[in-house]
Amino acid sequence: MGPLFLFPTEKGTYTPNFDAFVTIAFMTILIGLSFTTVFFCGYRIYKKMESLTMLRSSGIDRSLQSQLFWALVFQTLIPVVLMHIPASFGFVFSMFGISMELFGELPTITIFIYPALDPLPNFFIIKNFRQAIFEFLGCGKKKATPTSSNENNPIQRESLEMQQRHVFVVESN
Repeated sequence: MGPLFLFPTEKGTYTPNFDAFVTIAFMTILIGLSFTTVFFCGYRIYKKMESLTMLRSSGIDRSLQSQLFWALVFQTLIPVVLMHIPASFGFVFSMFGISMELFGELPTITIFIYPALDPLPNFFIIKNFRQAIFEFLGCGKKKATPTSSNENNPIQRESLEMQQRHVFVVESN
């Protein structure tokens, strides 16, 4: 199923369906503008981050900014690969009168799996997410929580104080 680009005539020839060509041309222009905006903004953000990295002294900040940037790049590529390219193949081949069932099924399948694959770059590129997943699966080391973070949480602070009192009582006996 797709747009009908050529109407058959009574003489056995074909007449172009200009409405379909104009619609596809308009969609192509909009997708091109979208890609241009993404690449332009991505380049400008990369250059701005690069200049600001020199001002920051913390390696942790630079590492996190780099991880977030690359996660965003991969999250941008996923819809391109899973939605735009398969749909474009279907339109291009139907323009030339080539019809294959695969070109109708492929975009349906890839659009269906897109929501499941979209967050994956974040999970694997951002170090804290990756470590949390490995800990959840039992593959990673669990980090010891620093006492300074416990002091800020009233419940944990009270628990820590009770543990210290218990140690004091046991040692005094």
